[in-house]
Amino acid sequence: MTKIIVGIISLFLWQLSVAQGITIQVKDKETSEPIKGAIILTKQKTYLSDAKGQVVLKSVEKSTEVSIFSEGYFNNVFDVSSDKKMYVVFLQKNVFDIEEVTVSANKWEQKNNEIPVLVLPVNIQNLDFFNPQTTADLVGTNKNVFIQKSQLGGGSPMIRGFAASRILIVFDGVRMNNAIFRSGNLQNIISIDPNTIAEAEVVFGPGSVIYGSDALGGVMDFHTKNPEFALSEKISFDVNSLLRYSSADNENTGHIDLNIGLKKIAFLTSYTFTKFDDLRMGKNGPDEYLRPEYVDVLDSADIIVRNLNPEIQKFSGYSQQNFLQKIAVKLSSHTQLIYLFNYSETSNVPRYDRLIQYKGNSLKYAQWYYGPQKWMMNKLQLSNNSKTKIYDNLKVNLAFQDYTESRHDRKFNKSAIRERTENVKIGTINFDALKELSSLKSIYYGIEANYNYVSSTGQLRDILTNTIEAYPSRYPDGSTYQNYDAYLQFKSKFNDKLTSNLGIRFSQVLINAVFDTTFYKFPF
Repeated sequence: MTKIIVGIISLFLWQLSVAQGITIQVKDKETSEPIKGAIILTKQKTYLSDAKGQVVLKSVEKSTEVSIFSEGYFNNVFDVSSDKKMYVVFLQKNVFDIEEVTVSANKWEQKNNEIPVLVLPVNIQNLDFFNPQTTADLVGTNKNVFIQKSQLGGGSPMIRGFAASRILIVFDGVRMNNAIFRSGNLQNIISIDPNTIAEAEVVFGPGSVIYGSDALGGVMDFHTKNPEFALSEKISFDVNSLLRYSSADNENTGHIDLNIGLKKIAFLTSYTFTKFDDLRMGKNGPDEYLRPEYVDVLDSADIIVRNLNPEIQKFSGYSQQNFLQKIAVKLSSHTQLIYLFNYSETSNVPRYDRLIQYKGNSLKYAQWYYGPQKWMMNKLQLSNNSKTKIYDNLKVNLAFQDYTESRHDRKFNKSAIRERTENVKIGTINFDALKELSSLKSIYYGIEANYNYVSSTGQLRDILTNTIEAYPSRYPDGSTYQNYDAYLQFKSKFNDKLTSNLGIRFSQVLINAVFDTTFYKFPF
């Protein structure tokens, strides 16, 4: 009886081990990172590795030959045995030279040696190494871009001496620049979450033919991660997370993104929250950045308070949150639809360089800060790569943006704080196409329309009585700004060293604004 029970248990355990199968995990030999989508082939069945690089072989004979294939790696063939339940296989990269391509110069992939301007990629591959706090810091890792920071919550890129309204920022094919992009430095780039960027490129040179006159100094082109479809009939899940602490400004950052993929539809959700405390400068920094004293309010009166540690830049901290949602749908083998929702919001952002200004022997300002910077974008993109008579590749973007910013300043021992608030609503539609006429000749063409509606208000608010007085706004309230553009560019390649680019652009700009004579006595 005992032998029968032992036999039954042994048979059960053997069947259980067969049911569990053999697990194979595929990893990169250099980085030890799992390889997703590797093909594992046996005589009986073909498998695809999941996000962890794993597959489970359900039924395996005593000895079975397994072949592993993955794009960009050398193939691996080996034998597995039913006696061993776990195999970890490392694949060696198959490195070969390819010609570097860029997207930003004409909105389509193009070889770098065929572009008449310098285009440098932002090194996203080293994102984990640089670990930038903001997208401005990420762009600043490119030593050809200068980042101007008047405050911790700043970061205005400069290319070849051009900045702000003379540099175009493109986010997933849609221009961020709007009607209130002024000539001074701007911190709009920090609204982009660096943890969602898949590709970024900087064009060092005029891109006005393709992008318009605000690309006079150059173009900064950002592409966020796209949802990944499942490689098999099973639903795929991929989760990434990040926690970061920085001692210089007591930064606390948390990030998570989730990808859910099916064969025809995929979802990508991302959220990041960052909180910065007051920045502590280095001991060998310039004395003019020190904070020996600051203004505080006591019994409704401004007082000067001595800073116990002048290296702590009092009132420089702020917080920010970013949310991104993408939905991708395969309409056919050649057509794809992507919906994007992006939202970014900061807290009040102190203007540190103004808070340390003096008038005589006293601090000039008691308060100076930017109000919450809010940016929302909805975008629908249709892409098609069917070869037709008029195009080989086509992209159509329909987007709506809602942007809000404000500035608030109050001088020392003054009760009135000056407040100016702007809101811009932007509707955009652009159509871009590529047609290869031959192996040596191509044309790029497109049209774009932008409509900006600007709301701008100003007021003086007494912090003691909370009474409000009228004050001039920064921009004409209720004004509109429209631009309609069309471009055509012809590329002809004569040989491996000589390529010509000929382009033409038509632009029409319409502005409707009222000259308000309430505060400024215009002679008209």
